[in-house]
Amino acid sequence: MHRKGHITKDVATQGNFRRAYFGFSEGKHGRESVRKFEENLQENLDRLLQAFATCSWHTSDYIPKEVFKPKHRIVHKSQVEDHVIQWASVLPVERWLMDTMYHRSPACIPDKGTHFFVRQEVNELRRCSQEEVYYYVQLDIHHYFLNISHPLMKDRIRQKIKDPTLLHFLDEFIDSYGIGLVLGVKLSQMLSGLYLAPFDRLAIRCFGIEDDPDKYRYWQERYICDCMATCRTEAQAAELSKGIE
Repeated sequence: MHRKGHITKDVATQGNFRRAYFGFSEGKHGRESVRKFEENLQENLDRLLQAFATCSWHTSDYIPKEVFKPKHRIVHKSQVEDHVIQWASVLPVERWLMDTMYHRSPACIPDKGTHFFVRQEVNELRRCSQEEVYYYVQLDIHHYFLNISHPLMKDRIRQKIKDPTLLHFLDEFIDSYGIGLVLGVKLSQMLSGLYLAPFDRLAIRCFGIEDDPDKYRYWQERYICDCMATCRTEAQAAELSKGIE
């Protein structure tokens, strides 16, 4: 897929920034910070548009917040103006970027998500016979957002985008958080999906490799250098040890 340039002309428009604001603020108009921003909406949007076009925007400091659902983690709150300019920066190319991701990877993609994934898997399992399905494995990348490499993330973006103004903005956003990508921000969610997209497509090629010794050795040497198994209970430890032995 060719890299996209000349994106700024679509980003730096009044209409795009207004769409970004109303997209972000949907369902949030009861918040004091949103109401305050809207009191001088046109003036604030003009200021953000100018900052984007002149590459002078600097992300505000994040405010950490501890949450417990669906699991315990630390997310970070941003100012309304940060959310709006981040929405505006990628709104014209969001769908295009999402289309570069594997269609069965629903995380952070509009109109998809967890429920879409569950329905997808249930439908496929119903089509399988009992002889075809033996096991399923639930995997998670440990502290994924915190372990996203800034240089690799920037390189990944440059494989899709060549507009210098947008690249400057995205680089500043990535570097605004010390380690990895900040958790709890829309732009981080989109970039995190883009980051893993090449791996998703490569992983698909793993199926059937046990029947091809050369292909098996290639994947083993490329991705498997060590293995660590973790568990929470004695029973899990006993079960895991069987496989390791």
